[in-house]
Amino acid sequence: MVPPSIVLIIYGLTANVSVGDLFSAAFLPGLMLAGFYAALARAESGHARLFAELAERYDPEGASDRLRQLARHEAEIVAGLPLEPRIH
Repeated sequence: MVPPSIVLIIYGLTANVSVGDLFSAAFLPGLMLAGFYAALARAESGHARLFAELAERYDPEGASDRLRQLARHEAEIVAGLPLEPRIH
């Protein structure tokens, strides 16, 4: 949890632990998790690019049509998402 986090504040108050120490202790793991998540997103985008290149190489006629169809379906899904936040 990268500070500020309400969970750290509540835990510090209920466990009688210094909230400042909790923030200090949570900062490095939070940055590490953010870095790992960014690396994962970068790797996944590379996989999608590699898939498109391989599809074009092994099936030049059909791959571009399928990739365009996939992009069209993805755009329809994203366009259909509600813009206003919903609370369940």
